[in-house]
Amino acid sequence: MYSSGGACLRHADLATALIADEPGLTSALLDGEGTARWRLRLKEENRDKVIVFFEDAYGIFLLAELAVLSGLHLRRLPSHLGSHQDILLRFGISPGPS
Repeated sequence: MYSSGGACLRHADLATALIADEPGLTSALLDGEGTARWRLRLKEENRDKVIVFFEDAYGIFLLAELAVLSGLHLRRLPSHLGSHQDILLRFGISPGPS
């Protein structure tokens, strides 16, 4: 059985190999960005995200969102997430008394 990290790496290598065969396709798919720079940007965009599996469903959350949904109280939340109440309401959970 493969770990998810290995599967993602194999998928990325396969995609890179397929794109490398078509130079025009590389430029079109990556908007002229090189594959190394694209991979770095993708890693930076997703570094604070986690995948949570529950039975046959899954969700992708920011770490701060997951902490709030799990009942942890964080001193500071990233400003773009809003307050604890905003996060709970975004996921359809009514906030209890503070």
